[in-house]
Amino acid sequence: MKRTLYHWHRRIAMVVLLPLLLWAMSGLLHPLMRLTQPEIAQHHYPLPVWPANLAGPWKSELQTIAGVRAVNVGGSWWQQQWQDRHTPASFVDLKTGVPRPDVAKQYATQLARHFSGDTTSAIRQIRFIDRFNDDYAPINRLLPVWEVSFYRADALKVYVDIRQDRLATVSDNTRRTLQTLFQTLHLWSFWDANAHLRNAVFMAMTTGLLFIGASGLYLFTVLPLRNSTLNNSRKLHIWGGTLLSLILLMFANSGLMRTLEKQLPEMRGVMLNSQPNLGEVTVNFAQLQQHLPDMTNAILHHLDRQPVWQVSRSGKPDEWISAVTGQRIPGGETAFAHALAAAAIGVLPNTSDIQRIENFRTSDDYSFIDKRLPVIALHYPEHSLYLDTRDEVLSKQTDTASRLFNWVFRYLHKWRFADGLGLNTRDGLMALTLLLLSMIAMLGGSLWLKRQRARTRSTSE
Repeated sequence: MKRTLYHWHRRIAMVVLLPLLLWAMSGLLHPLMRLTQPEIAQHHYPLPVWPANLAGPWKSELQTIAGVRAVNVGGSWWQQQWQDRHTPASFVDLKTGVPRPDVAKQYATQLARHFSGDTTSAIRQIRFIDRFNDDYAPINRLLPVWEVSFYRADALKVYVDIRQDRLATVSDNTRRTLQTLFQTLHLWSFWDANAHLRNAVFMAMTTGLLFIGASGLYLFTVLPLRNSTLNNSRKLHIWGGTLLSLILLMFANSGLMRTLEKQLPEMRGVMLNSQPNLGEVTVNFAQLQQHLPDMTNAILHHLDRQPVWQVSRSGKPDEWISAVTGQRIPGGETAFAHALAAAAIGVLPNTSDIQRIENFRTSDDYSFIDKRLPVIALHYPEHSLYLDTRDEVLSKQTDTASRLFNWVFRYLHKWRFADGLGLNTRDGLMALTLLLLSMIAMLGGSLWLKRQRARTRSTSE
């Protein structure tokens, strides 16, 4: 039994050697991507103070409207309106009511220069992005966005959401190169055309790594592998492999769990359009400002069969005001969040624990990787929903299984337990263990090759 297990340990180790090296060495790219991330000058866009008696909103020629708000572009005020996620927002001059098709690109450029801090470089290209692609991966979450490319040595690209004045991400030549290498070597993106086969091989290889780590620990305790007559290379492989087995088990187990999680349907980024009727709006921008002089933003929605304004104020909760009567709507945010949740996943219980999240440190289940803030969290007995009411999007859904998957990935794969040491120290320790793991794996492979060559020579003689 022990001898059979020993033989299978060596055979399976040779099968999973190449995947292990690919995953371990490409894992080093992740901290490199963090360290080489292009610097961001500003993380937030300060909305300008509304002028007195701001005109509008103007009636739109569009048949359907998903959202309306007032924005300042180049010192002039415009009515920004959008229909759906696959059509760029249009702009109407709030003084004249005349639409201008080029203002969307101007506003994208204005936001990109603010976030990047680059106010001088020429603009190379501006593109509307409504689907994820190789340069703008699903990890960035936000859609639609505008891609603003600069004429610079590093070919900087800034991705901005002009409907919510948000920065999605930035990239340059270095980051794009590292990202391509990581996706190719770590995620095996070259196999995207046949994802089912790729996932099956992923799970088979990670299961093999689990076997290698567990069997190595077992064999170390039951076989005389620590015998002093063994050569130094075998001793180094045995002792080094045993000491690193726990690390291997952590990475392999979390990698397997992550792959299994990807097979489950994910309720994230579900986009909803409430389509308010602009013809029913009687409370204009100037009247809103009279109600709330400290307002910084107002977005038109549809709630309980009538148009409503969601009004944002600096450092204060959003106010919900009827666009027909001008009356405040008590509990409007909660009601709208429940309406969005019901539209996304169907009938829900009447009661839930409600939480407004304005900081990623507020919740372990909702972190910076989820991108959207602020969100309303609706906590039910079986699951939680995180809703971006301004953008009418179900940002994320969690349940017991997803929380388990996320915990395993955060703490066993990304070593969040070591965050207290500082990000650089944590990533340095991870890099060191990955290098040692790769060296021990290659040493084991070389020992196996020497053994096979010796057998071949003895057979030929």
